[in-house]
Amino acid sequence: MQLLLVEDNPGDARLIREMLNDELGHGSFGMRVAGSVDGAMAALQEGSNPSILLLDLSLPDSFGLDTFHRIQAVVPSMPIIVLTGNQDHELALSAVKAGAQDFLVKSDLTGHLLVKAIQYAGERKQIEASLRVNEARFRSLAELSSDWYWEQDTEGRLTYVSEGLKEKSGIDPARLTGACWWDIEELDPNGGWDGLRQKMQAHEAFNDVLLRYATDAPEAVYLTISGVPVTSDAGAFAGYRGVGKDVSARERIDAALRGSEERYRQMMDSARDGILMFDADGLVTFANLRICSMLGYGEAEICGRSLAAFGSQGSGLPGGTGAGTEGGFELRRKDGSSLWTMTVTYPVTAKDGTHAGTLSIFTDITEFKAQEERIRQLAALAAEKSEAERANLAKSRFLAAVSHDLRQPMHALGLFIEDLRSARLDGAAAGVLDNMESALDLTNGLLDTILVMSGLESGMVNPSVTAFPVQRLLDRVAQAFSPVAEKKGLRLSVIPSSACIKSDPVLLERVILNLVSNAVRYTDKGGVAVACRSRGGAFQLQVWDTGLGIPREFRDS
Repeated sequence: MQLLLVEDNPGDARLIREMLNDELGHGSFGMRVAGSVDGAMAALQEGSNPSILLLDLSLPDSFGLDTFHRIQAVVPSMPIIVLTGNQDHELALSAVKAGAQDFLVKSDLTGHLLVKAIQYAGERKQIEASLRVNEARFRSLAELSSDWYWEQDTEGRLTYVSEGLKEKSGIDPARLTGACWWDIEELDPNGGWDGLRQKMQAHEAFNDVLLRYATDAPEAVYLTISGVPVTSDAGAFAGYRGVGKDVSARERIDAALRGSEERYRQMMDSARDGILMFDADGLVTFANLRICSMLGYGEAEICGRSLAAFGSQGSGLPGGTGAGTEGGFELRRKDGSSLWTMTVTYPVTAKDGTHAGTLSIFTDITEFKAQEERIRQLAALAAEKSEAERANLAKSRFLAAVSHDLRQPMHALGLFIEDLRSARLDGAAAGVLDNMESALDLTNGLLDTILVMSGLESGMVNPSVTAFPVQRLLDRVAQAFSPVAEKKGLRLSVIPSSACIKSDPVLLERVILNLVSNAVRYTDKGGVAVACRSRGGAFQLQVWDTGLGIPREFRDS
């Protein structure tokens, strides 16, 4: 073991040597003595390489901490033990804080204490050297795994920022050192400082906090910082240590991608047709505004679901992987109504050629489907109308033929009545003959009514409207139906009227006669009444009876 003693008092130097001889033995150590700082410098420059330096702070050419600093500047890694007198106690403590390994008071010095201090000083210096190496290795590893390294104290002030910040981002570390993150004007966090402050106040680790650093250049610098709390040997919180990374390139790419995605979405949302994108499992990953409007759902309600969730049963939803697969499909809107679409589906492949999903374009053809249904219904109605017209024409022809065939025997019957009237009959027979003639006229009228109704339905008869007294029609009703009503025991009341009406007298007579005929036929007791009444500036011909009446379900027909 080699010692360098810097002591200007020969007596103290001799005493120290004797203490060491007593404790260690002669020849077990070497000690060189220098009486001043200059002497110590000269000894060190001559190649003396002591393992321990014993330093008195009060020397002829230096005094106090200046003595320690001058020696430490030359041999920063050498263990130094400060020797002081009683009056230099505070000064010695300051030297220890500045980096001295220990201090010894000369008046209390013993051989055992001196040897022990020398041994401890060497061990502590070795430990410190090992810690410095480990710290340097840690910083190297940290900076290799990131762009730069930083430390901060318990108050949040940055005490160290590595040069990697300048190399990677062009930011001088000196502009950050000494300030808290949130006090640096150029820094703008994404989302504010509250989250980072809460983490630091709770002494919690944090990862990848994004910071925007404004520079004079057109584009800002983007940084991320991650940190962990550190503690002292006593376990007290000592600050933070962490790493930083320049992510400007990543942020610019992300911004470009966001812009591209926004343009892509705007293009998709401006499309007139609905668009859905599906992943390989058939789940919706994208829905444009048009398909959302068509289905009545929001995009969040559509994404993550399969198309089957919006399809009617048996609608045959698209699911093929062939290029340009087409088809018409029925979907179900949110309100439950049907949505008919013409759909074209395109496969989407990954870089390795595997199936990655599909893109489907939906064109709303619901209106065309409705028009198609209306056309089909109109065609069916036209066919039914044509069939009805053919049946009506056949009926009219049948009725015309029947009426023509019946007129011959009716005409013959009229001739027979005329022959009987020319014969000499008694009064009772003459009354019967009058009734027969009246019934014959009525029958001829009914046949005429059938022909007229048939002509009206076929459009072959046009009404001839004229003004005439309604009493003439009422007299005809009384003459035609009084005998029949009397025979059935019914009371036929025809109320006289002086009104003059405008209508087709022939057609109106046949309608009224038909109504009265039905009333008399289907009335078993009571009576039938016929009257013309004024209602709201017009006249109504009314027929009442006490019969069963027409059932409600047959009144419209």
